[in-house]
Amino acid sequence: MDESRLRAYLEHAPKMIQYLETKSRVRYAVAHKYPDYYQHLPGALPGGRSLDPELFDTSLLGDELKNLRSPSPSTLLMGRIAWTARDAHKAMAKERGWRFKIMGLMLRYQLDLRWRRKSRMDRRAGLGSALVSSLRRSLMDRDVPLWLKTDFRELVLDGGKVSGIVVEQGGVRRTLRARKGVIFGAGGFEQNQQLREKYLPAPTRAGWSATPPGCNTGAALIAGQAAGAATDLLEWCWWAPTIAVPKEEKPRGRVCRAAFPGPSW
Repeated sequence: MDESRLRAYLEHAPKMIQYLETKSRVRYAVAHKYPDYYQHLPGALPGGRSLDPELFDTSLLGDELKNLRSPSPSTLLMGRIAWTARDAHKAMAKERGWRFKIMGLMLRYQLDLRWRRKSRMDRRAGLGSALVSSLRRSLMDRDVPLWLKTDFRELVLDGGKVSGIVVEQGGVRRTLRARKGVIFGAGGFEQNQQLREKYLPAPTRAGWSATPPGCNTGAALIAGQAAGAATDLLEWCWWAPTIAVPKEEKPRGRVCRAAFPGPSW
């Protein structure tokens, strides 16, 4: 890893978190039991360095709630009740009071009678869904438009400088100009079989991915490379075993259970 990147991360990550918590509805808590990944390295901590989104009330999204993707059942208590990573750790590790924690979550869900009449899913969102929901509500607070079902097609280049993008919406192509810059927040390329074969160890298959179909196709990566952008660490991934469940749109990631003793499948 480049030293300058590490320094930039250490300098700006706290500023980013402070900005989110003061300028948006995103709220984090420290995950005291989420360990650093490389425990064998000097300075590694058993927890306290990762952040966990607080639960978010999705009723605040109004009509936008219907556009929120359903979380994977494996991230929910009993396949329908939202909880934080801290709650899940307490229950799975059977720490002191874990039974009361689960009972409390179940009671909160069952006693939300008004919401139960609308949906079997929890009113609250946790983990990644909590982050997405709170960010979307924050955009709504600022009247920032969000275009759905809009595919990125290509970059607009003026004299070698990126000045916008071309998107396709409902079969119609549109050119969007940028006053300051273009940010690619496009995820990885796990749904692109050709890129997987180019950069990842074999065998590899896009169908193994736990991300929703149609996401993370690598389109932004391809466009950036075509424009001469530098890339690095494309062979590095956040790996996890997955298992396909019949009638579900994507495989389930098996992250936490693989860390427990005994059979995890």
